[in-house]
Amino acid sequence: MTADFEKQIAEQQDKAAYWQGQCEARQIERDIAIAAQAHNAYQPRQFLTLFRDSAKVIDGNVVVEFDGQQTSADEAIKRMKSQPEVFGNLFREHVAPQVAKKSPPKEIDVSRLSMSEYLRIRRENPELLGLRKRS
Repeated sequence: MTADFEKQIAEQQDKAAYWQGQCEARQIERDIAIAAQAHNAYQPRQFLTLFRDSAKVIDGNVVVEFDGQQTSADEAIKRMKSQPEVFGNLFREHVAPQVAKKSPPKEIDVSRLSMSEYLRIRRENPELLGLRKRS
């Protein structure tokens, strides 16, 4: 009877540890994404990739390692934003204005084109089909 009880306790502890890990992983993802969005990042998920190995939850707060120090995700991203020569490509403000404001070309639904229309557009305006212009 004691062995069964110990087995049940071990199973419950394993389940609790699994779900705690899941909750902490979601909290890390959420906090990093919120901090990245607050600092006007192009792709907030890039920061999750950058901090994935060092991020952890300590006393209910997400902590990441940046420049050899443990700090909040918000503080780390703020410091990254203040170093445009290193991390400038991750933030909208540090990219040339003409690149940041340039909208992608309007693409055409090729399934609605005849073959002659497709060939004409491909020859004259390949960027409308998502292709590069010929040099």
